[in-house]
Amino acid sequence: MKRKLLLLIFLLVHYLGFSQSELYVLLKIPTNNTPDNEETSNCRIGDYRYGYSISHHAGKYNLTSNNVNIIVDYQEGSNDDPGYGCNGPCGQYSEHCNGKEVEEKLNFFDEIIINYTGPDPIECESVACLPIHYYSIFLPKIATPADRRCERDVLFEQYSDGQNHNVTGLVWEYVDKNGNWKELPNYKSRYPLNVSLLDIFGTNWRDEFTGNLQLQFKFTAPFTNEVVYSIQKYTITLTECSPDFESYYNLSNTSCSYKSDGKIGVKLSSNINSIEQLVATLFKEDTVNGDILINQYSTKKLSLTDTTVLVLEDLGGGFFGFNWPKDIDAGSYYFRYQVLNKATTPSKPKATDPFWYTLVKTEPSFTIKKATNITFEAESFSDENCVNSKDGKIRVFNVSGGTGQGYEYELNENNNWILFNPSNIKANEVIIGGREKGTYKVKIRDSKKCLAKE
Repeated sequence: MKRKLLLLIFLLVHYLGFSQSELYVLLKIPTNNTPDNEETSNCRIGDYRYGYSISHHAGKYNLTSNNVNIIVDYQEGSNDDPGYGCNGPCGQYSEHCNGKEVEEKLNFFDEIIINYTGPDPIECESVACLPIHYYSIFLPKIATPADRRCERDVLFEQYSDGQNHNVTGLVWEYVDKNGNWKELPNYKSRYPLNVSLLDIFGTNWRDEFTGNLQLQFKFTAPFTNEVVYSIQKYTITLTECSPDFESYYNLSNTSCSYKSDGKIGVKLSSNINSIEQLVATLFKEDTVNGDILINQYSTKKLSLTDTTVLVLEDLGGGFFGFNWPKDIDAGSYYFRYQVLNKATTPSKPKATDPFWYTLVKTEPSFTIKKATNITFEAESFSDENCVNSKDGKIRVFNVSGGTGQGYEYELNENNNWILFNPSNIKANEVIIGGREKGTYKVKIRDSKKCLAKE
């Protein structure tokens, strides 16, 4: 018996990181015309038998483990033919190719390639212990991205090992404008497909297909015409590319301790064009109940008089921004925003609507602080010296808080506000004279008209 060493290529690199996996297998077994006895052929082998034991035949396998064991076992045996002057114990049956020829545990991106170079068909017993073409590849499962992708975003995230993987035999396909599956022009063997629309199609990608991008991949091998298609099909939801978030500006805290009138602006890296709109939503950070979606506005109507519409302003140097049109209460917040086509009408924000949670997030968050409350003390400083002399005095002291410069007082809600000391704007104490006998209610406010609250 002759034995021929076949080419077995094992790319054994160990990767972890995905909890689910996929195995793809292509194979071809040569035709075996060897008769089971010498009476029907000139093959001088006597009684003859052969067979395979293969753990994974051609097809696709949806698995849940991070590795898979592949077995390819070939058995062949025959009787020496006593009619032709055999060289051994004539007529005795013997096995060759005994034992498992391939038993390999594959981790992610490992593959097995067996190239059979013997005769096909086999006429008089195999000359190799692996008369089979066999290709298998073990891959981590990837999921369709939950968020939208613009032309410069990668379609799938890079694998956790940080390497770009080009997989033998894998070819990505997309649905073209005519509804036909067509091979990608670039990066067709990359898995995951961690490249952008611009990388794959160039700037004219919109001419290649309509709507969202539909993808699948297939496996082929040079030894067969059979094709194995991916277990999943992927529909990538597309959107316009948004300007990059640069920073916040025009941040102001609440003007009074009891008001919710904080302000903020968002600086962006570029403008939008005439067929686009910018939608933005404010989220309040909440560590207990999860972040809370507040309000949503867009530039769709571009009105300078409507205070509920975002208005983009030129900040110079190629930067643009918008001031949030709604007052903001104290707390920590961030925005999510996205450029959309003007023909698109986004839904009103709801906590259950996933659309608003997939937009571009401004990081880090910003904080609106509550203005400090004004506090003070008041006392009777002196009574009237004589009946109806109206020379009693009230002392207001230990005044602090607020955000404005200087304080004013009012007595008995007479709507006559008087500065503590016009010549000393920082004065935090005042003696109020000219008071007759009676009970007085004192109110204090700062120069921003913020009142002291109990």
